[in-house]
Amino acid sequence: MNRIVRKISNTLGVTNQPRKDSFLDPRSDFLVDSLTMTQKIQIGLGENGTVQRLCSIMEEDAVGPSENLPHPIFCEMLKLSDIKDENRFSAACWRELSRWIKYEEMVETGSSRWSKPHITLLTLQNLLQLKNSLRSCGEILLDVNADSFAVLADKITESWGKSASLSRAEIKQCKEILMAPKYHLIGSKFGSGKESSGSGNDSFYNLLEPLHEESIAAIAKGDKAYGTRSVHFNLLRKLQKDTEGACILIGSPDFLTYPLVQFVRLKTATVMKNLFEIPIPTRFLYILLIPKDHMARDSDTIGRCMGTLFVDEVFSHICYKAKDNLHLCYGIDEFLSQSTIVPAGRLSTQNRLEPHDNLLPQKRCFGGQPTELIRSLSQTPETEVKLHRTGKLFGGLVEDIKTKTPWYWSDFRDAFRGRITQTIAAAIFLFFANVSKIITFEGVMDHVLHKQMGAIENILAGGVCGVIYALFSGQPLCVLSATGPCLVFEVIMDVLCRKQGFDFLLIRLWVGLWTGLMLIIFVAIDASAFVAFITRFTEEAFATLISLIFLVKAVEELMEISYDSPVVTSVQNIFTSPCYCKFYSNDSVTLHEPYLLPPSTLANSSKEACLFDGGVIEGMQCFYKPDVFMFSIILFFATFFIAFGLKLFRHSSFFSSKVRHVVADFNVTIAILLMTAAKWAVGTDVPCLEVPDKLNPTRERDWILNPLDVKPWWMALACFLPACFFSILILMDQNITSKGYGYHLDLAVIAVLMFVCSIFGIPFYVAATVISLMHVESLRIMSETTAPGDAPQFLGLKEQRFTALVAHLLIGLSVFLTPFMKLIPMPVLLGVFLYMGIVSLSGQQVTFSI
Repeated sequence: MNRIVRKISNTLGVTNQPRKDSFLDPRSDFLVDSLTMTQKIQIGLGENGTVQRLCSIMEEDAVGPSENLPHPIFCEMLKLSDIKDENRFSAACWRELSRWIKYEEMVETGSSRWSKPHITLLTLQNLLQLKNSLRSCGEILLDVNADSFAVLADKITESWGKSASLSRAEIKQCKEILMAPKYHLIGSKFGSGKESSGSGNDSFYNLLEPLHEESIAAIAKGDKAYGTRSVHFNLLRKLQKDTEGACILIGSPDFLTYPLVQFVRLKTATVMKNLFEIPIPTRFLYILLIPKDHMARDSDTIGRCMGTLFVDEVFSHICYKAKDNLHLCYGIDEFLSQSTIVPAGRLSTQNRLEPHDNLLPQKRCFGGQPTELIRSLSQTPETEVKLHRTGKLFGGLVEDIKTKTPWYWSDFRDAFRGRITQTIAAAIFLFFANVSKIITFEGVMDHVLHKQMGAIENILAGGVCGVIYALFSGQPLCVLSATGPCLVFEVIMDVLCRKQGFDFLLIRLWVGLWTGLMLIIFVAIDASAFVAFITRFTEEAFATLISLIFLVKAVEELMEISYDSPVVTSVQNIFTSPCYCKFYSNDSVTLHEPYLLPPSTLANSSKEACLFDGGVIEGMQCFYKPDVFMFSIILFFATFFIAFGLKLFRHSSFFSSKVRHVVADFNVTIAILLMTAAKWAVGTDVPCLEVPDKLNPTRERDWILNPLDVKPWWMALACFLPACFFSILILMDQNITSKGYGYHLDLAVIAVLMFVCSIFGIPFYVAATVISLMHVESLRIMSETTAPGDAPQFLGLKEQRFTALVAHLLIGLSVFLTPFMKLIPMPVLLGVFLYMGIVSLSGQQVTFSI
């Protein structure tokens, strides 16, 4: 730094001794004084320190005038340059160098595109020069009334005439400089904008047309009235609707002998012609004009410091509330107290540090401490109801009902707010995800329970339980479905019943009745409050286990296709292995002569007749289906990659944001439709979804079971013990709402459903972790206005009952949609299984830890 100071001092003829009038005389060279004088930075937390002074300023937000309430800031920096006209005469103009929404974007040197958003690297020297310029500019212009830039330029030059004693000729020259044309980079990053004037290297700059009446809200919505304007529609969509502008003008005019600086804050933000590349109202203006004999980079680096400060959360608040230039200096001191120093020689200001959210602090601290004022500015009111025991009988249930009642109708109305396509897509996705899981578990249940329950019972349970839960539950985003733990529990019961000769459905009936009664008791004593002690580790371990079950089950079901349609490596073996129907007794003695099933009769009816007669089908010709298994693998992975790729498509740069959101919302639906069409276009005999045509029980029985038919009678009492273990599984629910927990209400609804499922002999449906998480994922609301370089912010969930209600209604009606449901190939639904498992795993913190 000493070498730089000596260089400047020798150039300007200044001494190493600081001038006594350097902070008083506006005609002093404050850029050099900041390097030759002792600097004082106030960063203490004392009673009269900078933090306390700034707190008194910012606390006026609640009582100050509405014009001074802080707004999001869009900052743009323009530099004074020369441009040549058709006759090769030079004329002054302002050219855009950089812009800030949150991070800096620079116009690449010698090209017509913007740089990637990056964190601005600043030097202490430039920050001190900026601070000194604000202290030495005399009286800054605050709460100025100006309806055009010409009026504002008059007031700025007039202030310079008074504070810096400029002559009339110098004032005129300064105004001509300020009123020079302003050129902005217009067009795509990868293309060139149209040339409005000039030639050569100026071809990628465009002079904006006046845009006095346009607003961000109207243009960001794509209003046709503004379609012919040279406006960055994509940039406008990244700004919040109440964004205001801060313009930085820097330059080195030929006629100046000492620097000029001014800071302006308009009383009412006003749209000014050509000042910004987008039609936003102007609130702040910082102008720095330095002599030609200063270092060329001085004005650029000081302007970048000011641009960074304008978009800083704390300094922008100070700009709105400042009463004089000292308040701005305090703001710079506070900024310095929160800045991180990089060791000398490690980084240059020419380096571009790309933002990484996982490496950045969540909140900007104020003066080194998170004061109550900053907490109030950054936090939103909490609406969460803490889970606790009331000490009253059914006290928790009563509180849940009181908490949920005000939200009940909004749970339906919210489905039609925001993007309706998101709601429709979530309902369709939930239907396919749940019905594929139901059909998959139906196949397993039909086999391991020896046809006690099958497809029709699962579909009925999905429709009845899902609709009741969606209408009356406390957590409507939870999805009821068949789960692995419940299936394992039922398999254990079936094994024990077969060994002891008991009727499985009647024993299951009494276990369900006892479980429902125990859940009612849990609701009465507020036992759900103990769920609050379940840690994140327990929740994620459980969710990870279920996700792995999804992945394993998807692969296992895919491999099942290879058993029915094996891959034949040698075609000759097929001709030497005809299809036979053979009959065997338990002692391996043939009861009937085997008979050959000719190729012309190898239909499913012939195979079913053989099996009905007690025969066994043998021979490769019985199972040979060319390319079925290999094509199933293609459908399986293609469905996953399409669904996953379209999910990532939301954050791509293709098409408009609305198109991307719609495509991403319907990613699973699009994948299923495309792969179903591919299956029928190719014509390969891939197994499709099997849905029953009639509403009859799988086993010959009545729909309603009589609990008094259980034999022996004491088994009705003995079922209390397994019911205790089964009740523990029901309590493994998760809190995923912000409209009140609703645990007690959920448990009461599940208890009622336990009675229903037990009496009708249909599967027990409880909250399914993975499908519930995927349901939540499909209803996430992300910020639509995101600064370049910033990831979209999670705003919340679209909590409503519509998607679950519609999805489960469709599941119940799927019996009547058999002609359409049977067209969907099973590998496609298994690909959806794979998608749900991988996406669910990718969202778990335990996955990143591994």
